[in-house]
Amino acid sequence: MSYSEGVVVPGAGASGETAVLKLPVVVRVALAGVSPGRLVALYFNVIGPDSQSRVVIDTVQFRAGPALEFALDPAFDSGVQGDDLTNWPTIGLVGTTDPLQLVTLDLDGDGFDDGSVTADGTGQFQFAGIVLEPGDNRIRLRAVNASGAREVERVIRLDDTAPTLVGLEVNGGEAQRSRVTSLALVFTEDVFDSLGAGSLSLRNTTTGETLAPSALEITRGAGNRVMMTFPTLPAGSLPDGNYTLTIVATRTADAAGNAFDGDGDGIGGDDGFQRFFRYFGDTDGDRDVDFLDTYWFQRTYGRATGDAQYATSLDVNQDGVVDATDRGMFQAHYLSVLAPEMLPPKIVLADPQLGLPPVPVTVAPPLPAVPRPVPQPVTQPVLATPLSSAMAATATPIESPAVAVPSAVEPAPRAQLDPPLATPGTALTSDRRIAPVIELTRESPVSLGPARLTPALLVPPAWADDDGSTIYGPARPVIPARGHPQRLATLQAL
Repeated sequence: MSYSEGVVVPGAGASGETAVLKLPVVVRVALAGVSPGRLVALYFNVIGPDSQSRVVIDTVQFRAGPALEFALDPAFDSGVQGDDLTNWPTIGLVGTTDPLQLVTLDLDGDGFDDGSVTADGTGQFQFAGIVLEPGDNRIRLRAVNASGAREVERVIRLDDTAPTLVGLEVNGGEAQRSRVTSLALVFTEDVFDSLGAGSLSLRNTTTGETLAPSALEITRGAGNRVMMTFPTLPAGSLPDGNYTLTIVATRTADAAGNAFDGDGDGIGGDDGFQRFFRYFGDTDGDRDVDFLDTYWFQRTYGRATGDAQYATSLDVNQDGVVDATDRGMFQAHYLSVLAPEMLPPKIVLADPQLGLPPVPVTVAPPLPAVPRPVPQPVTQPVLATPLSSAMAATATPIESPAVAVPSAVEPAPRAQLDPPLATPGTALTSDRRIAPVIELTRESPVSLGPARLTPALLVPPAWADDDGSTIYGPARPVIPARGHPQRLATLQAL
């Protein structure tokens, strides 16, 4: 590329050298030496074998002062290149101006006194170590020469907050789980543009089958929603079963490039999991097909599309009429329950009041399946007397009525301390002031049980109803040591 003196082509070297330009190009022509009233001709010649090449001049602007423009250094542009959005709290700037031109920096709006740099022989310059505040940051640069001053500015936004999931909407928020035709993942930020192959995974944990990506149709929804439908599946619905939807953090991010935060701890990079189920005939989402569901089925039986009493959720094959085919499927589920997926409990041993960090806890492989136990009373502990420096925690057993037994017993996980705090039956003295805490989900196989169990905890193996009102299986209590400087606790065998 060859050009006259006073012409600046960003990204090009000296006149006569080969240059690779990123189009469009802003070419600057210095007119300081041209006397007033003199006619100036501006033209470009394309020299080369390609006869189709041409140059188009979009606009011509007359500006005082030296050439000056800048941008966020691409090394710190964490999202879409050129959108002035980053998750880097400390960034760099790159720009072009006249060769050897002094450039000054303003970060706080009180004048160009926050830094300066001199451009090299080609007019390139950079600023490093610029600290951003969360949100919008107004950055201004200034260059001055004999023809005047030139000021330019950009607003660079810092977003270092990882997106999280607000919740999962099944069937648009309907209670029924007789058919599941759509899912809506509601995020705190828009992550749709980052989604690709492997960003979302859906597994039927009842059958062990992971749905093929081709069976999932992903679209953008309103309000930071990601919609998932199943148009290629029979009748457009997921089959019966418990499901786990996995959001892969390494393949899900917001516009600034922050990876998805699945566990909500404020740090991105953790996968997220959402669980739900489908069970044909369950019109109220309580996991069973009972008398109430039968009422609604009888009400819609024989009805067809267009009838006010036609219920599409009970039309299993979506042929437009609730008929004998649907009745056969309904009867197969009548007075049955879809058992929830058994999840291991999350156990944390810590004492926040004393600032002690959590002790790592692992969950061992499931125990072998055990036969269905015979209903029998369950001993429930209560704290007999307050703890003091001279006494240990004691438990007074009370007898409760025999509890119901689930129709099928799932293997219960075994909780283990890693490393062990003490051997079974030994006491923890006041030099290890640790109170065990069990964090549970609705479908966890361990439950705190009725309110009168407080402050006792149950450790595996044990399982409970979804609402925690009934406890099954052998449950050994642990009395947590709390509320006294000289505390003792006994760890029972796990």
